[in-house]
Amino acid sequence: MFLSKKPKEKDLEPKSQVIEGITRLICTAKHQNTMLRVSIDGVEWNDVKFFQLAAQWPTHVKYLPVGIFGYSKT
Repeated sequence: MFLSKKPKEKDLEPKSQVIEGITRLICTAKHQNTMLRVSIDGVEWNDVKFFQLAAQWPTHVKYLPVGIFGYSKT
């Protein structure tokens, strides 16, 4: 067992970040055998391996909020 010298603080506060100039966003799970649950505009898809978002909207979208949530199947 490894004990670090400094106690790690758990960051439970939500983080907000603005990144400009993104043309495509690809999301995958950390492990290959882990599936994602994706919710877009209230519609949910289960057991998704990856998904991508592209900046090809018919209007000028200035901000696209993306939320990342963790859950486990029990």
